[in-house]
Amino acid sequence: IALPDSLNLDEKEQYLFGFHPHAVHAIGSFVTTWQHPANPLFRKFPGTVDKMKCGAASVLWYVPWVRETLLWSGWIDAGRKTLDKHLSKGASIGIVIGGEAEPLATENGKDKVVLGGRKGFIRLAMRHGAHIVPTYTFHLNDTFSFHYHFLKE
Repeated sequence: IALPDSLNLDEKEQYLFGFHPHAVHAIGSFVTTWQHPANPLFRKFPGTVDKMKCGAASVLWYVPWVRETLLWSGWIDAGRKTLDKHLSKGASIGIVIGGEAEPLATENGKDKVVLGGRKGFIRLAMRHGAHIVPTYTFHLNDTFSFHYHFLKE
């Protein structure tokens, strides 16, 4: 993980971390990059990362085993109402901006990002005065093989 020397996150501020890409599983963007104590960002800004809540797609909260795992891990629903509530309480938020559309654009060996028409996260950050922090996990699309042509046939 490379952190620019200019990176400075004030623990008193709120942040909306926009993760890219989603790939097959967005787990790489969250767990390996942010919420692990061995992570340089966690060590450099423990107060900021400690108050961070990561959002998972609303549909995942209807899957019994997945729901319990997300709750146990401290994740929240990525729906607007839930993100609004946690930002109102002073939390920082981490979400995959490409949402559920980005995995369908996944191709091994190609990093793809879906941004078209996605402005709700900007309105949400502005409403709460949260700073937007873009993040990117390189080669996440190569972590798992994904044969998307089966979905298109």
